Amino acid sequence: MERRLKQPFRYLYFYFHSSLIFCLKGIGEEFDKKRLLRAFKKKFACNGTVVDHKEYGEVIQLQGDQRTNVSQFLTETGICPTEQLKVHGF
Repeated sequence: MERRLKQPFRYLYFYFHSSLIFCLKGIGEEFDKKRLLRAFKKKFACNGTVVDHKEYGEVIQLQGDQRTNVSQFLTETGICPTEQLKVHGF
């Protein structure tokens, strides 16, 4: 998981699907979303899944408000710089 996003114009979007489901979209095909999901679930002690959205493609859904946790994880591991993170919601 030491790869970085290739294009500087790609963004990762964090938003709430409902009051209990947090979604992450915009992760490129070069990353294994199921592997990222396993890391998120283990590190943040939450449940989650990867769903195939008709408009956005594969989207990671996590239980609870994980925006800060996921943002820190992605920047600390070098997967995505802070400038490419777009956090929506409250």
